[in-house]
Amino acid sequence: MSESPDKHWKIDWVITKDFAAYFESDTNWEARVVEVATGKVVATFYRNEFGNSDGWQYSGVKTVEFSEDGLFVVATYEDGSVEKVTLPVS
Repeated sequence: MSESPDKHWKIDWVITKDFAAYFESDTNWEARVVEVATGKVVATFYRNEFGNSDGWQYSGVKTVEFSEDGLFVVATYEDGSVEKVTLPVS
């Protein structure tokens, strides 16, 4: 979990699927941007980690961070793309 500079928002990483067997592993994550006071989720980013005898594959979001001023979050994806999401004014 990380918090915005003003402590109004937080980012929670939640496992939504976790499958592990002898020959493979498959885990899905959600990075949820949450308003601390209300618990309301205002943005969600998805990540998948899959591994088997061929190696590991990562897809979706890699990192989600608050801007220094706390006005938006920046999501960086495995493919190198970047998404900037403005947080609601409260």
